[in-house]
Amino acid sequence: MDSDLVDNADTKGIPFASLAGELVWAAGRLNVGNMAAKGQNIGVTCAGTVDHAADNLALRGTLIPFRGINTLLGHIPILGQVFSSGEGFLAADYTVTGSLADPKFTVMPLSAITPDFLKKTCGGE
Repeated sequence: MDSDLVDNADTKGIPFASLAGELVWAAGRLNVGNMAAKGQNIGVTCAGTVDHAADNLALRGTLIPFRGINTLLGHIPILGQVFSSGEGFLAADYTVTGSLADPKFTVMPLSAITPDFLKKTCGGE
């Protein structure tokens, strides 16, 4: 991974150029839909719920490392169509579950190397 990205994550945070999505707050619950943050080095998508009333998280999304190069590789004819969902050539799925005080962050590393057409065929998004 880019050493500047790792250094910034520890000291300054990770900069994003854009953030878009849907947030709906109702009855102590935040519904997150189609959230996407894009930066030069990384992209992140997110959807799910943050239920303050029930003290529960249920979020899922995708981490797209090396976003600039990764997205470029996804535009290669045929190869990009087979292996990429448009988010990037390599993209790892993740979940955040559990209580607000003790969330569990899980990355599915094999999803990063699974071709997109297989994810869709096997019931993924």
